[in-house]
Amino acid sequence: KDGILALGCKSSVFLMDTTKKRLLGWTLDGHTDRVCSLQFLQGSDALNKRFIVSAGADNLIILWDILLKKAVARHHVHVDTVVKSVSTSPVDWRVIVSMERGGKICIWRIENSLEDL
Repeated sequence: KDGILALGCKSSVFLMDTTKKRLLGWTLDGHTDRVCSLQFLQGSDALNKRFIVSAGADNLIILWDILLKKAVARHHVHVDTVVKSVSTSPVDWRVIVSMERGGKICIWRIENSLEDL
């Protein structure tokens, strides 16, 4: 969004400035195994453009604030399995859907205002 591309490599999230065609000088580190899926939060609220959600082979989902350059929430609903994909709702950006390797789908909601995280 807005000239920023997110990509997962090994256990880190990298961000690239697509207008300057270069990686930003920092990474988001918090997974202990490979990052399998990433998504910017969707919605019309401009605040959403600063948040990314990632899913990993470490069965962890992390919500990242890219302005603060840190994780602001972690979710451990998937146990002992790889989280293959993660997505956010275009209708309600606080709703996050994840799916594990075995096909189990989990839906969860960010309860706090992101401004308070």
